[in-house]
Amino acid sequence: MSEDYLELADGLSKVTSDKFWNPSASFIIVVQNVEEYSLYDLTHLLHTYNIFHKVSVISRDGDDYSIYSYNFTNAGYCLKDNHLTFWMRCSDYIHSVGKLLPPVQKGTIRGCQYRLVTRNLWPLVNFHTDTEGIEQFFLSLFIKQYGVKIDLHEYKKVDRFGKRYDNETHILIKKVLDNEFEGVFGGYEINSVYSDSAFIIPYAIQADLFSATARPVRGFEPKEATELQNYKPVLYSEWQHRNKFDGHFDCGTRRNCLLTVRNCPNRSLYTLVSGCHYRVNQRYLTNNQCELMTYKLKEPYVSIYRTIYLRRGSALIGPLNNFILQSSPTGILTKYSSDIYSREWFKCKSRDRPQKVALTLENFYNAFMILIGGYCLSILSFLYEVLIAKIYRKHA
Repeated sequence: MSEDYLELADGLSKVTSDKFWNPSASFIIVVQNVEEYSLYDLTHLLHTYNIFHKVSVISRDGDDYSIYSYNFTNAGYCLKDNHLTFWMRCSDYIHSVGKLLPPVQKGTIRGCQYRLVTRNLWPLVNFHTDTEGIEQFFLSLFIKQYGVKIDLHEYKKVDRFGKRYDNETHILIKKVLDNEFEGVFGGYEINSVYSDSAFIIPYAIQADLFSATARPVRGFEPKEATELQNYKPVLYSEWQHRNKFDGHFDCGTRRNCLLTVRNCPNRSLYTLVSGCHYRVNQRYLTNNQCELMTYKLKEPYVSIYRTIYLRRGSALIGPLNNFILQSSPTGILTKYSSDIYSREWFKCKSRDRPQKVALTLENFYNAFMILIGGYCLSILSFLYEVLIAKIYRKHA
């Protein structure tokens, strides 16, 4: 039994932070006197640790015990609005086994409001214009399907040099662990560094090698970075595995990396970015005739997992997993991303202006000769008609 409120809080913290904790487990909490804690405080404590279902609080009530459980006025309310209420006495419960028990209305996520945090990363996330990124579009579909309210916050802090932090994903997950946000939307999978948070992997992005000199037609298909002899890697700041590439230099953003490779066709450089970032930036990697100046090697180098990190036991885990399974076969996200790539590619305009060549009179020699010949034929035709007319009148 918990004899102290802080002891109960410490116990719940240990249970929910254990990596073997099952978020769908049932909780039976026995307290000496429920008034000592108050139902409001108990409810708030349970919500703090994402415990919204299957909770029974048993407290002494005179010579008997009372059972308190989550309940709603009507079914379908936001489960974050549920509260502990008196359900029935233990003695009544024992005698009612096998009989009709008082109904317990369960809540859903419909109408609930959550705060997620993410980073601006076009074409996946876009905070700068009205066009939704691919992941924002996915989130909009989820909101419509489940009737949930989600506030998506942008994380845009930079260091004193104006650069984004290399460990942004770690920073954002720490905010989730500190209960600042319900989850991190669109983070990179970090090999389960944080066992105290749950994560969902919506899809994998294939990272490819791009170069302006290592053409696929050469039959050169490297499987490891070390196989690119005499090639220097150009990697963006966020790339998590930079330590595996000897002699690399930081080019800042993904687009800058691609532009560096494109602008150095005579140097043995290569970069590594995902296909979606390559396609959305293709128009910047062309010559004056919109012909691509970079080449993708045939085989993907590695898979990058785009993830959604959520608080342990978050009520969004089940609905998000189900929605991912339902939406993936429809191809709606593929269609939306293809539209983005097409719109970006259509912005590529040929930058070669037609050259205007001044013509001399010599260029019109043949035209003048044809014109003079035409005049001569016209005069001869006219004289011929006059002669024929005179001959006709003479014989008449």
